[in-house]
Amino acid sequence: MYTSVFAASGENLSVNYISPKEINETMGVIVDTVTAAFVANYGKTKVELPSMAISSTERGLPTRVSFFLADPASFTRNISKALNLDNTDFFSAIFSSINSGVSDPLLSAVYYSLLSKNYQTGDYLISGTILIDYPDNLDNLSIDEIIRATLTDENPIILRSNLSVYGARLFQPVSIAGKFTLTAEDGTHIVIKPVSDYTINDDTVSGGEFRF
Repeated sequence: MYTSVFAASGENLSVNYISPKEINETMGVIVDTVTAAFVANYGKTKVELPSMAISSTERGLPTRVSFFLADPASFTRNISKALNLDNTDFFSAIFSSINSGVSDPLLSAVYYSLLSKNYQTGDYLISGTILIDYPDNLDNLSIDEIIRATLTDENPIILRSNLSVYGARLFQPVSIAGKFTLTAEDGTHIVIKPVSDYTINDDTVSGGEFRF
Protein backbone atom coordinates (compact mmCIF):
# COMPACT_ATOMS: atom_id res chain seq x y z
CA MET A 1 0.00 0.00 0.00
CA TYR A 2 2.75 2.42 0.86
CA THR A 3 4.84 2.23 -2.29
CA SER A 4 2.18 4.44 -3.90
CA VAL A 5 2.88 3.29 -7.45
CA PHE A 6 0.06 5.37 -8.77
CA ALA A 7 -1.98 5.44 -12.00
CA ALA A 8 -5.42 6.51 -13.11
CA SER A 9 -7.80 5.63 -15.92
CA GLY A 10 -10.97 7.09 -17.32
CA GLU A 11 -11.80 9.34 -20.26
CA ASN A 12 -12.92 12.33 -18.21
CA LEU A 13 -9.97 12.85 -15.91
CA SER A 14 -8.59 15.91 -17.70
CA VAL A 15 -10.67 18.90 -16.64
CA ASN A 16 -10.12 22.60 -17.45
CA TYR A 17 -6.38 22.44 -18.11
CA ILE A 18 -5.69 20.09 -15.20
CA SER A 19 -3.81 17.19 -16.78
CA PRO A 20 -4.35 13.55 -15.80
CA LYS A 21 -0.76 13.57 -14.53
CA GLU A 22 -1.51 16.46 -12.17
CA ILE A 23 -4.71 14.79 -10.94
CA ASN A 24 -2.79 11.56 -10.31
CA GLU A 25 -0.12 13.54 -8.49
CA THR A 26 -2.72 15.25 -6.32
CA MET A 27 -4.48 12.01 -5.43
CA GLY A 28 -1.14 10.41 -4.57
CA VAL A 29 -0.30 13.24 -2.18
CA ILE A 30 -3.74 12.94 -0.56
CA VAL A 31 -3.38 9.18 -0.10
CA ASP A 32 0.12 9.55 1.38
CA THR A 33 -1.01 12.26 3.78
CA VAL A 34 -4.21 10.56 4.93
CA THR A 35 -2.45 7.20 5.39
CA ALA A 36 0.28 8.85 7.45
CA ALA A 37 -2.36 10.55 9.59
CA PHE A 38 -4.15 7.25 10.25
CA VAL A 39 -1.07 5.26 11.17
CA ALA A 40 0.53 8.04 13.22
CA ASN A 41 -2.62 8.43 15.32
CA TYR A 42 -3.83 4.83 15.57
CA GLY A 43 -0.76 2.64 15.08
CA LYS A 44 1.63 1.19 17.63
CA THR A 45 3.72 4.37 17.86
CA LYS A 46 1.73 7.57 18.33
CA VAL A 47 3.12 10.58 16.47
CA GLU A 48 1.86 14.14 16.73
CA LEU A 49 1.45 15.55 13.23
CA PRO A 50 0.93 19.27 12.62
CA SER A 51 -2.02 21.02 10.94
CA MET A 52 -4.48 18.16 11.25
CA ALA A 53 -7.15 16.68 13.53
CA ILE A 54 -8.93 13.32 13.67
CA SER A 55 -12.32 12.32 15.08
CA SER A 56 -13.09 8.71 16.01
CA THR A 57 -15.98 6.39 16.70
CA GLU A 58 -16.54 4.89 20.15
CA ARG A 59 -14.72 1.77 18.98
CA GLY A 60 -11.70 3.89 18.06
CA LEU A 61 -11.84 3.97 14.27
CA PRO A 62 -11.08 7.28 12.54
CA THR A 63 -14.18 8.78 10.94
CA ARG A 64 -13.14 12.33 10.06
CA VAL A 65 -9.74 13.76 9.19
CA SER A 66 -9.33 17.51 8.87
CA PHE A 67 -6.32 19.31 7.43
CA PHE A 68 -5.37 22.98 7.37
CA LEU A 69 -2.37 23.58 5.12
CA ALA A 70 -0.88 20.26 6.20
CA ASP A 71 2.51 19.62 4.61
CA PRO A 72 3.61 16.01 3.94
CA ALA A 73 7.23 17.17 4.33
CA SER A 74 6.55 18.01 7.98
CA PHE A 75 4.83 14.61 8.41
CA THR A 76 8.00 12.94 7.14
CA ARG A 77 10.16 14.82 9.64
CA ASN A 78 7.94 14.10 12.64
CA ILE A 79 7.67 10.40 11.85
CA SER A 80 11.43 10.23 11.32
CA LYS A 81 12.00 11.64 14.81
CA ALA A 82 9.52 9.20 16.34
CA LEU A 83 11.39 6.30 14.76
CA ASN A 84 14.81 7.73 15.66
CA LEU A 85 15.71 7.68 11.97
CA ASP A 86 17.30 11.05 11.37
CA ASN A 87 17.86 10.52 7.67
CA THR A 88 17.24 12.64 4.60
CA ASP A 89 18.22 9.98 2.10
CA PHE A 90 15.87 7.10 1.27
CA PHE A 91 18.49 4.36 0.99
CA SER A 92 20.50 5.43 4.02
CA ALA A 93 17.24 5.42 6.01
CA ILE A 94 16.58 1.82 4.99
CA PHE A 95 20.10 0.70 5.97
CA SER A 96 19.86 2.62 9.23
CA SER A 97 16.57 0.93 10.12
CA ILE A 98 17.97 -2.51 9.32
CA ASN A 99 20.98 -1.92 11.53
CA SER A 100 19.05 -0.42 14.43
CA GLY A 101 16.01 -2.70 14.35
CA VAL A 102 12.67 -1.02 13.75
CA SER A 103 10.07 -1.41 16.48
CA ASP A 104 7.08 -0.32 14.38
CA PRO A 105 7.12 -1.83 10.86
CA LEU A 106 3.82 -0.23 9.80
CA LEU A 107 4.92 3.29 10.72
CA SER A 108 8.29 2.59 9.13
CA ALA A 109 6.57 1.60 5.88
CA VAL A 110 4.69 4.89 5.90
CA TYR A 111 7.92 6.77 6.57
CA TYR A 112 9.77 5.07 3.71
CA SER A 113 6.90 5.83 1.34
CA LEU A 114 6.94 9.52 2.29
CA LEU A 115 10.73 9.68 2.12
CA SER A 116 10.81 8.07 -1.32
CA LYS A 117 8.64 10.91 -2.69
CA ASN A 118 11.24 13.46 -1.54
CA TYR A 119 8.59 15.86 -0.29
CA GLN A 120 10.11 19.27 0.40
CA THR A 121 8.60 22.04 2.52
CA GLY A 122 5.90 23.85 0.57
CA ASP A 123 5.77 21.36 -2.32
CA TYR A 124 2.21 20.45 -1.33
CA LEU A 125 -0.22 21.80 1.26
CA ILE A 126 -3.55 20.10 1.98
CA SER A 127 -6.70 21.65 3.43
CA GLY A 128 -10.19 20.26 3.92
CA THR A 129 -11.82 17.12 5.30
CA ILE A 130 -12.31 13.48 4.49
CA LEU A 131 -15.05 11.36 6.10
CA ILE A 132 -14.73 7.57 6.42
CA ASP A 133 -17.44 4.90 6.70
CA TYR A 134 -16.53 1.26 7.33
CA PRO A 135 -18.30 -2.00 6.44
CA ASP A 136 -19.84 -3.79 9.42
CA ASN A 137 -17.33 -6.65 9.36
CA LEU A 138 -14.53 -4.27 10.33
CA ASP A 139 -15.98 -3.64 13.78
CA ASN A 140 -13.39 -3.76 16.57
CA LEU A 141 -10.40 -4.09 14.25
CA SER A 142 -7.26 -2.05 14.75
CA ILE A 143 -6.05 0.31 12.05
CA ASP A 144 -3.28 -2.05 10.90
CA GLU A 145 -5.80 -4.91 10.72
CA ILE A 146 -8.09 -2.74 8.62
CA ILE A 147 -5.23 -1.89 6.29
CA ARG A 148 -4.64 -5.61 5.78
CA ALA A 149 -8.34 -6.50 5.60
CA THR A 150 -10.10 -7.85 2.52
CA LEU A 151 -11.96 -4.94 0.96
CA THR A 152 -14.00 -5.87 -2.11
CA ASP A 153 -16.41 -3.96 -4.31
CA GLU A 154 -19.21 -5.48 -2.21
CA ASN A 155 -17.42 -4.66 1.02
CA PRO A 156 -15.58 -1.33 0.59
CA ILE A 157 -14.59 1.55 2.80
CA ILE A 158 -16.51 4.68 1.79
CA LEU A 159 -14.65 7.99 1.56
CA ARG A 160 -16.29 11.39 1.30
CA SER A 161 -13.69 13.88 0.21
CA ASN A 162 -13.67 17.67 0.21
CA LEU A 163 -9.97 18.38 -0.07
CA SER A 164 -7.82 20.98 -1.79
CA VAL A 165 -4.12 20.67 -2.56
CA TYR A 166 -1.87 23.67 -3.17
CA GLY A 167 1.87 24.08 -3.41
CA ALA A 168 4.96 24.90 -5.41
CA ARG A 169 4.87 21.67 -7.42
CA LEU A 170 1.36 22.21 -8.76
CA PHE A 171 0.58 24.53 -11.65
CA GLN A 172 -2.66 25.48 -9.91
CA PRO A 173 -4.59 24.38 -6.80
CA VAL A 174 -6.59 21.17 -7.23
CA SER A 175 -9.80 20.54 -5.28
CA ILE A 176 -11.45 17.12 -5.29
CA ALA A 177 -14.91 16.62 -3.81
CA GLY A 178 -17.11 13.54 -3.96
CA LYS A 179 -17.90 10.09 -2.64
CA PHE A 180 -15.53 7.21 -3.36
CA THR A 181 -15.08 3.52 -2.56
CA LEU A 182 -11.75 2.15 -1.36
CA THR A 183 -11.02 -1.51 -2.08
CA ALA A 184 -7.98 -3.79 -2.20
CA GLU A 185 -7.10 -5.80 -5.29
CA ASP A 186 -5.17 -9.06 -4.93
CA GLY A 187 -3.77 -7.85 -1.64
CA THR A 188 -1.28 -5.64 -3.50
CA HIS A 189 -3.15 -2.64 -4.90
CA ILE A 190 -5.55 -0.13 -3.43
CA VAL A 191 -8.28 1.01 -5.83
CA ILE A 192 -10.33 4.19 -5.36
CA LYS A 193 -13.45 4.59 -7.50
CA PRO A 194 -16.11 7.31 -7.55
CA VAL A 195 -19.56 6.22 -6.36
CA SER A 196 -21.13 8.75 -8.73
CA ASP A 197 -20.09 11.99 -10.42
CA TYR A 198 -17.52 13.98 -8.48
CA THR A 199 -15.91 17.38 -8.95
CA ILE A 200 -12.42 18.59 -9.68
CA ASN A 201 -12.14 22.35 -9.29
CA ASP A 202 -15.95 22.62 -9.53
CA ASP A 203 -16.12 20.71 -12.82
CA THR A 204 -18.12 17.48 -12.92
CA VAL A 205 -16.21 14.29 -13.67
CA SER A 206 -17.68 10.85 -14.41
CA GLY A 207 -16.03 7.46 -14.11
CA GLY A 208 -12.36 6.59 -13.87
CA GLU A 209 -10.42 4.98 -11.06
CA PHE A 210 -7.20 5.55 -9.17
CA ARG A 211 -4.75 2.77 -8.34
CA PHE A 212 -1.73 2.73 -6.08
